[in-house]
Amino acid sequence: MEIIEKLFMNKDNRIMKILIAVLLLVNIVSPVRVFGDDVEPVDDQYVETGEDQKKDDEAIVNEENNIVEENEVIEENNVVEEEKEDEIVFYTGYRSADVFDSDKLIIHRNRLRKGSKAEEEIPSKYTVPLSPIRDQRQYGTCWSFATMASAESTYFNKTGIVLDLSELHLAFFGYHSFGIEDPLGLITNDGLVIPAEESELLQSGGNSFFALSMLAQGIGFDLEEDMPYSALDDENYTLERFKQEVLPEDYEENCYGGTDYMLVNADCYSPKDIQSIKEAIYRNGATSMSYFAIGTRESNRYYNAETASYYCYGDENANHAVTIVGYDDNYSRENFKDGRKGSDYDPDKPLPENDGAFLVRNSWGEDYGKDGYFWLSYEDKSFLDSGDVTQFVIEKAEDLHIYQHDGVAAFGFTYNSANPTVSKTASVFTAQNDEQIRKIGYWTDISDVLTTISIYRNIVDTPESGTLLGSYTVKNVASGYHTLDIEEAINIGEGEKFAVVVMQESLFGELMEQIISYNFVEEGYWFRAYDQTAEGESFSFENNEWVDLYSEESTSFTTTNKVYCQTVSKEDEGYDYQGGSYIQEFDPDHPSPLTFVFKKRVLDDLSIKRFKCAYVDGKPLDGSVASSGSLIITLNEAYLESLSVGKHTLKVEFTDGQSSAEFRTLRKSEPKKPVSYVLPMTGIE
Repeated sequence: MEIIEKLFMNKDNRIMKILIAVLLLVNIVSPVRVFGDDVEPVDDQYVETGEDQKKDDEAIVNEENNIVEENEVIEENNVVEEEKEDEIVFYTGYRSADVFDSDKLIIHRNRLRKGSKAEEEIPSKYTVPLSPIRDQRQYGTCWSFATMASAESTYFNKTGIVLDLSELHLAFFGYHSFGIEDPLGLITNDGLVIPAEESELLQSGGNSFFALSMLAQGIGFDLEEDMPYSALDDENYTLERFKQEVLPEDYEENCYGGTDYMLVNADCYSPKDIQSIKEAIYRNGATSMSYFAIGTRESNRYYNAETASYYCYGDENANHAVTIVGYDDNYSRENFKDGRKGSDYDPDKPLPENDGAFLVRNSWGEDYGKDGYFWLSYEDKSFLDSGDVTQFVIEKAEDLHIYQHDGVAAFGFTYNSANPTVSKTASVFTAQNDEQIRKIGYWTDISDVLTTISIYRNIVDTPESGTLLGSYTVKNVASGYHTLDIEEAINIGEGEKFAVVVMQESLFGELMEQIISYNFVEEGYWFRAYDQTAEGESFSFENNEWVDLYSEESTSFTTTNKVYCQTVSKEDEGYDYQGGSYIQEFDPDHPSPLTFVFKKRVLDDLSIKRFKCAYVDGKPLDGSVASSGSLIITLNEAYLESLSVGKHTLKVEFTDGQSSAEFRTLRKSEPKKPVSYVLPMTGIE
């Protein structure tokens, strides 16, 4: 365990830190996907709040837009039917660890923004355009509903296009993509295994970071019509029954490249950073969140049914995931239920200290709150302690595949003890085709980070031992998962070993912990994650040197950087003579070899070993007259002098194409004859 100990040197209880980090984050899994065309709005009932809402800082959140008015009293026209004593009215499904400190949870830790200029730039009250309320029914899928609602909202904010994304797609493939072959064969693990798999397929639960980790693997987002939630019959499902009755026959094509949209960014915020959450909602759209819910329509100790407002002041763990769709800094604290008033007087049931609340979209249908929405106090204790606020940003899927080693990504952490404010990791891959690198995927464990991404090819041993192809720097304001677009695609040839190196520096001097995937098997826990790495694939920079995470003692640590590539089409492949129409000439009077440089049209790389054979005027050449440096062909002087005077054609065959060039041999100058001069007669005697 020398390498593991080195990675975690200067930390207490090194190995347990990894396990604790895994337990705290309760996450992960694998996949990949491809992409399609934009679709027309799929939901004609989508409700907008108006084009000019962002310009109106004091816009009233009104019922016309399906939003709860601040002091509105809810009509009690939804009567609760008689139910069994032990029956739960509404279901949850959020999974969190028993010990959950959002201030110390790495992924969700953000620098609280004090005195931010942005505080003057956003209104005190805002609501995103709203879509119809969904109903998770009796299944523990709230985390998937919260994720889809955020993604739909941010996509509409960017494009104006309404999407109805499939919650069932994420709820299923998040746990069961391991049964589907990775197209690149890089994910060498058995995937995610959960105890509830055999009996209650959709009751396993999850959280936003769990969803984020799976989506980062490439599961993707499908449309509701492709995998509708309405296909469920309100009974629990075994895996076998789900496959027989719900999944489409070609369901394997809906994962690893078969969905309509892909994750491109997910920002994670501390619940205590209210200002950053409001900014994210105002500028980009809805976010997911979690809190402690009591699933009844009627008032309870935390819920005021008259105003559809909720304030948990007790020491409760979050158990339900929902979506923040708006906020109001002036929402009166008096709207929340005051346990100190009335016949049930209790001095330990206070109101919030300050005004202010989030407008929350639930996944319990329209019978809860006001048409499915309710207000949650900024000071709700279960929310502040949850550490689970994430904003998902998607885009249309492209014809891309992902080079990645972390198949399940049950995360652990390490850091560079020589410089703890700088993190540096690398992932090394071997190109399976002629590829164009289009995106790089990477994680940031804290906010306000300067990230530098470098790409190397022709790796010899360590990640930076090859040729640098490009380096890019970006400032990441929020922690989470991000992708960087490579505007001018970088070309990699089949069989080439290439590396992506991600270096991150904290802009405010905070500890930068490196996020690595970890093999996690804990009997009795709600999931088990299997992962495996090989030698030369995953590297961490520690004490000013690269350390291979693979060792004979452990094969379970992998780096989490990803490379999104597009295979070069056969139409684009081929070779060109570097000289174009230029015709070289061989001058026998001043002999020197002729060198011809060819290039792959999309690769332009002289180091790829692709040369097969060469011909001049149809006659094959051998090594005695011509030498090849892969894409560089040289004809020697002796051979050139043997050719007839005039134009000749050099044809070169490569393993996957051919090209040609023309050259000319000149006539050798003949030696000049001596000149005789005859003196003229001068008439002199």
